[in-house]
Amino acid sequence: MFTLIGFGLIAAAIAMFAWATVQFRRATPPRWTRSDFLANLIVLGLVSGLAFGSAFLIQGVAVGGTVGWAELAGLIVVPGMATVFVRRVRRPAARPDLTPISGGSGGGRPQRPIGAGSDHRRAA
Repeated sequence: MFTLIGFGLIAAAIAMFAWATVQFRRATPPRWTRSDFLANLIVLGLVSGLAFGSAFLIQGVAVGGTVGWAELAGLIVVPGMATVFVRRVRRPAARPDLTPISGGSGGGRPQRPIGAGSDHRRAA
């Protein structure tokens, strides 16, 4: 049980970090994000969640014996496999390589033609 509580605290701390990062890094952040007191409370919650979560994980593995190790292995394998499946789903479809126009080294991007018909202006 301690292992599950520890993992839950660490997951909550990581989720709080992701949420706070999005809130504080917006182009126009909310007014409450400018408060040093609230920023310190968020950091305190993050550090506390990581510290207590790690302590519960260690205690769960130390006291739990085989059951604690099985819980820990499951808690590592299940999110790892979920991450692999999510990345496979989000992977964009393969595109055929584009051939650059002759003489160009655009890395597969079409190049703007040089010469007649293009608008070239020189700085005065």
